[in-house]
Amino acid sequence: MSNITELPHDVDTINTIINEKILELKKIRQGSLAKRHREMDDINYDSPASKSKGDPRRKRMKRAEIASRTWSTLNTLTSNSIQQQLDRLDVPQDWPPPFTDIPPEFTLSDPKTATEWVTITDPASIEYYLLLRNRLHFGQAQGTPFTITPLNQDINWGANSQQSDKIQDGTYIPSHECSPLCQQVIRALQRKPNTFQMSTTILTPSEFKGKITRWRETTTTSPSGRHLGWYKALYAKGIYFPATSDEALYFQSLQNQIQKAILSLINVCIRTGYVLQRWHQVTNVMIFKEINNYCIRRLRIIHIYEADLKILWAVKWRQLLHHADQQQIVNLSQYSGRPGCEATTPALMEESKIDISRMSRRTLITFDNVASSCYDRIIPSLASQVHRKYGLPVEITRLHGNVLQNTKYRLCTSNGLSESHYSHHPHHPIYGTGQGSGNSPVIWLLISATLFDTYEQNTTGATFETPDRSLSTTIHITGFVDDTNTSLNSWTPNHQIPTSHLLPVLCREAQCWNNLLYISGGKLELPKCSFHILEFMFDPDGTPRAIIMNPHPIHITDSVSGQSIEITPLSAATPQKTLGHWKAPSGTSKTQLQAIITKTKKISLLISTSPIPRYGACLAYTAKYLTSLRYVLPQCHFAPKVL
Repeated sequence: MSNITELPHDVDTINTIINEKILELKKIRQGSLAKRHREMDDINYDSPASKSKGDPRRKRMKRAEIASRTWSTLNTLTSNSIQQQLDRLDVPQDWPPPFTDIPPEFTLSDPKTATEWVTITDPASIEYYLLLRNRLHFGQAQGTPFTITPLNQDINWGANSQQSDKIQDGTYIPSHECSPLCQQVIRALQRKPNTFQMSTTILTPSEFKGKITRWRETTTTSPSGRHLGWYKALYAKGIYFPATSDEALYFQSLQNQIQKAILSLINVCIRTGYVLQRWHQVTNVMIFKEINNYCIRRLRIIHIYEADLKILWAVKWRQLLHHADQQQIVNLSQYSGRPGCEATTPALMEESKIDISRMSRRTLITFDNVASSCYDRIIPSLASQVHRKYGLPVEITRLHGNVLQNTKYRLCTSNGLSESHYSHHPHHPIYGTGQGSGNSPVIWLLISATLFDTYEQNTTGATFETPDRSLSTTIHITGFVDDTNTSLNSWTPNHQIPTSHLLPVLCREAQCWNNLLYISGGKLELPKCSFHILEFMFDPDGTPRAIIMNPHPIHITDSVSGQSIEITPLSAATPQKTLGHWKAPSGTSKTQLQAIITKTKKISLLISTSPIPRYGACLAYTAKYLTSLRYVLPQCHFAPKVL
């Protein structure tokens, strides 16, 4: 008892002691590196060889620590994360005053079209407008076919209704109120022949452990306070040694009991569809898209789910993706997240299409689509129906739908967690699975793959053949997450087809993808879409040249507003950025070359001026400098003298 220090009772003395300890901690941190070096020199491995400076174990430890410090330094210097406080907010001037009760039939102006703004600085008012904006943002898909009658009556959020079973079997008869293209999408939701459902419905101990042990403990989770560290502690070794001692075995038995209890609870929810009360709570965190841009529409919304629920979503949807990919029922033109697929593949395909067209002198048209908030516009009922098509057990789709339909979304700011919340209601529906759920990437992949299937049935695409016609392929659309690119050409004639013959086909196919995206709840940002035309002219001596002039624009009807939107064409010499690659159909690579030079100079300067040792500089050169080149260069063409 003599070693116990009595704590002071007055606040001033406590604050003084805290400040002293903070200064002491700063001094310890400042000298921690030098102290670690001394400790490394004094390490004794109980062997004569370890006392030598050439001990391999000592070298490995030093290199590992140098690598760790190097990565920490470089990540800090190259971080693009925006650290600023949300202490003000710019909202459209015509929005109602703070704390106004908004009736269901009242519509607010779209912030994207606003020209006059007002700055809000009161924390309570900021919270009000953010909750209002988020509620409107996640209700944007309302009015699309699967959110209105008859489809919202036939397909519930868990896709476990009688009509959902008929869609799976192919016996569902769509209403005449559905457009022909929508009816095609419904038929595409039928389970394909000779496919089967996932064999495992419950969450197994190995799946639970595998996800927890690989998950970074610093990840923000669990609005209830059940931090991820609690779950990781279930698989920690503990402080008891040796591992066969009675204390260690007793500790392990307690861990196993808690693991079984948590898994049993999760699996009961899967079997019954019951949603735990803490699973109803989701926290919204607002992230700036741009530095010093406080516009309310330039904030990204991140969902914070309970850790155990996110584990369930991540594990089961990953299994679903692998299950569907092994059966080869996922459209091969969607490359995001699929096993063995990379972001460089669509860029390489784009380069290959241009090369073949330049060699064969065939006209090629590529259309770049820009989708809006794809994760936030996902319709749960359609998503669940798609999941059943690809083999997810109905018990999991039911639980997933029940969670989304009953979730309460609260806002987390510097003032803490908001007391107010928004949730799904018939008058102001909430759709979307959002960023941060753990399964949104797979959900969007499978939905877009289903749309790709329908698109390919309704379009011509671009055909490419070998000279002897022994090999042939047709590319309709390629995608990586929400970045999609459609292609069109006319390969069969041995002469070049005039652009005037292809533009009406392009307009029809672009309209088809716009309508398909709308049917799924999504929306194209039509003013941001563009297209390239690679067409050739011949000099008097027969030399072919790409036509650089801009062709005529096309017009696409917006499925939401019904307005005709002009799509601006880009010159064949104007590069377009695709997944980090600048591509121009005419073959000019000046923009890409300048981007590479700028980036390599920045990394070189960073490495040369960073406080890292020689080994760290070598590591940074290999892992940072060369990696940045390896991503882009294989999909580019440069003359040797340029390189």
